[in-house]
This record gives sequence, C-alpha cells and structure tokens, in this order.
Amino acid sequence: MYILKFIDKLHLSVLNTTSLPFGTSIVDITITAKVINISSPNTPGLRMLQGRKQLKDLVKKVQAARDEMQWGDEGPPPLLVKITPDLSKDDLEDIAAILSNTTISRPDTVSSNPLASEAGGLSGKPLLDLSTNILKQMYILTRGKIPLIGCGGISSGEDAYKKIRSGATLVQLYTAFAYGGPALIPQMKVAALVPKGELDGEMGDAHMAMQARLMSQAL
Repeated sequence: MYILKFIDKLHLSVLNTTSLPFGTSIVDITITAKVINISSPNTPGLRMLQGRKQLKDLVKKVQAARDEMQWGDEGPPPLLVKITPDLSKDDLEDIAAILSNTTISRPDTVSSNPLASEAGGLSGKPLLDLSTNILKQMYILTRGKIPLIGCGGISSGEDAYKKIRSGATLVQLYTAFAYGGPALIPQMKVAALVPKGELDGEMGDAHMAMQARLMSQAL
C-alpha cells in the first residue's frame, strides 16, 4: 500500500491463472483500469479465449463481477483486453484491445538465434514492427473510435511516437522498462518528437487525420 501513495493511475493485468476472485484484493480497490490478459503464450489454452464467442463470454462475466462491487464516485474501472499480434484480419475484426503482448512468431532478425526454436513468447525489440502493423490494422478497423494501447518492442521515444502515429492513444513499456528501469521514462522525451499541435484532440481530430495515411499504407 505504501507504493500506491505515489501512483496516480494503476492498471492491473490479470491472467486466468489468478486464483483470487475479482475484487478480493486490496489492489482492486485502487486500480484505475483492469486488463484481461489473454495473450500469454506460456499459459496452456489461454489463447483459445481470443475466439469471438469465448472472448465475448469472458468479458461479460468480468463486467458482471466488476459491476457488483462498490467503486465510489468515479465508478467502476474500464476493462481492457490484451491480445497477441499473431491474429488474422478476421480475428482482429472481433477484438478491440491493448496491442500486443508477446508473439510466438520469430521475425527474421532473431530466426538465426539458437534459442529461436524454443517454445514460449517473444518480447522486446524484435516485436516492434509486427505489433505496430497489427496496431495500424486495428486502428483502421475501429475507425479511431476506441482507445488503443500500443505495446511491443518500445525502447525509445522514437518507438513510442511510431505507436502513437499508428493509432495508439497510450503506449505501454514492459521489456525495456525491466532492463532500463524508471530512468528510461525521462530519457524517452516523446514530446520533443511531436510537431506542435500534431496530437491535439487525442482520439479526436488528430487521430482521424491520420486515418487516410494509414489506409493508404494498408492498401
């Protein structure tokens, strides 16, 4: 609880391996968003929840559990869904999500590594292009009407800005943060890369103005 005094907003990512019911943890009282993580390749059967029916049922159950709780004046926290970049266009049409966690694919940049044939997920820099391409597709499919969180391979301000220009409202760090620590955040200096007024309106005019460019890239 001590560290929570210094955190303005806390998003909690949960897997189906979590044994505690929704709302039983003290953290549930303080979170500002809850992430349904169905993207981990290291949990057997987890990615089956990315099917349209399975995901719809899961979200409904989590929403029901969330709405039964008392959340105060600000109301219940929003729910986010974290998916894999290893999805077809048809799959993407059914999912609006945090993009993305880890991939089981092996890009050419790491295919020669002796560990490339091992099972498990791939995180970090090699994931940047793959996850950004999925982000672009999801932005086009949702027409900029929902917030998208870009993640996967971000280790610099340039990487974060690439996600923003591809349709992300927010960006998420994981692997680079684990290695670089909190000092990585001020080093990124994303604001210095943004032309004045480029992102005014967040999910409004600025993002919609990007759609034509993204559409032309997708064709």
